[in-house]
Order: sequence, then C-alpha cells, then structure tokens
Amino acid sequence: MTADSLMLGVNFTTPTNLEKIQSLHSENRIGFVEILIDNFLTCDPISIRKAFGEIPLAFHIMKSRFLEVDYATLKQIGRILKNLINELKPIYISDHIAKFNCDGLPMPVLAEVDYTGNDHIAKKVSDWQEILGVQIFFENFPSAFPSEIPQPVFFEKLVRDCDCGLLFDLSNAIIAQNNANVAIEAWSGILSQTNHFHVGGYSPSTMNQNLWLDTHNCELSPASKSAVTQWVLNSGKPSQKTLVIEYDHSIDFTKWKKDLDWARNASQVLRGAE
Repeated sequence: MTADSLMLGVNFTTPTNLEKIQSLHSENRIGFVEILIDNFLTCDPISIRKAFGEIPLAFHIMKSRFLEVDYATLKQIGRILKNLINELKPIYISDHIAKFNCDGLPMPVLAEVDYTGNDHIAKKVSDWQEILGVQIFFENFPSAFPSEIPQPVFFEKLVRDCDCGLLFDLSNAIIAQNNANVAIEAWSGILSQTNHFHVGGYSPSTMNQNLWLDTHNCELSPASKSAVTQWVLNSGKPSQKTLVIEYDHSIDFTKWKKDLDWARNASQVLRGAE
C-alpha cells in the first residue's frame, strides 16, 4: 500500500460533537468525516461546508427507506440529496438494504431483508442510483439469524447486476459470523471490488448473551482489528481505501482516538515493511 492508500475517517451523528470532530482532523487523526446526511437535508450546502471547513466528506444515508417508499417519494428525497451531492462532492454515498417497516408500521430496530426472490431489490437499487445519478455503496447487515441465501452471495449478485458498490462493515460481518455462522471469508470474492469500509464496536445483547449487536459504543475488538489488518491493510490493492471507525453511543473520545491511532500505526507499520 502507498503512503496515501488508507484514508481514515469517523462518522458524525451528533451536532454537539462538532468541535471534537474538527479537532480530530486538525490533529491529523482523520482525513475525512462521514456525515449522516439524513440529519442535513434541511441545510444548504454552504452552511454544511462552513461547519466542516475543508474537511472532505462522505454521505451515509440511514433512512431513505428506498426499498419501501414509492418512486415519487424517492424522487423527492433524491432532489434534495442530489443538490447536496453536486455541491459538496462527497467521497462516496452509502445506504442500507434493510427493513424499516412491517405491515406499514415502523419497527423499533432495523430488520434484515429476505434475500430470496430479490429481483425487486435489484430494481429498487437501480432506481435509487438513477435518481441520485451516482453509484451507491450498500452496507452489509449485522445478521441475527441464518438466511436461506447467504448474504455474501446476495451482494455478489447485486453488485454484478446493478453496478452498485459494497460498503463493507467489518464488524457487521463478524457479528453475522457469530450469530448466523456466515464466515467472514465468504466475502473474499466481493471484497476485491470495494475500497470503502466501516468498523465499530459490538456487544452481546443484555437479554441473550449469545446474540451479538452492532452497538458502536465500545473499543474495537481483537477480531475487528484482525479483520482490518487482513481485509483492509493486507489486501494488496494499491487504490485508495477509506476506513470509518464508528462511535454512536456513550462516545468516549479517548477510546475513539485510541482506535484511530491503532489503525494509523498499523497502516504505517505495514508500509514500513514494504
């Protein structure tokens, strides 16, 4: 990997943390910020750029619900997003393939979609990319249960058929490995086609210690660090990669800095060995 081949970033979800996020950039701990763009749809591009200065941005979409809303509604959302995309030129745009509603009612947490008979998903993905006019990178799901069609198989076909991208969340894949017995190695075929990665903390459910949840409230696990080393730092692809280290809840900036410093140092050690 070249000296500039790994671009470290953090996710931004809480406005009260703006100054601390800016400090991470001024301290050269991060190269970009991935903003939860849903929270900025009422903002104009000038105000967003003023808030973040010259820090490069990526857009992470959380609640487009593009699989569930009708085309007209999606176009309305898309008009706002497309303006922000054109003006702010994010590094990438990502979204979620997930269920937000059940029988018309909102669910308290995201649910995994059924990967069987998924032609409707491919159609919606193609529509959403056409509306935004960009390639969208879709994040893999932290599976709670096994699926008839393994998630990596579904994503390989989706990327091939729709020319979309994969935003590979390493910790989500570890959760799926623990909960649904989907080995992270099963993703190896498609990982050669992506440059964008997430990693964050995860914890066992308080109600079921055998069920792991994507909590983003703690330091990276040894398994997550091993996955970063294997699938991001050691993959041998020369093109620039992005890695967002995520914290959402009970944010401890001392821990966040520790994780960022680990990733940067691990990348530097690898470069020194080349």
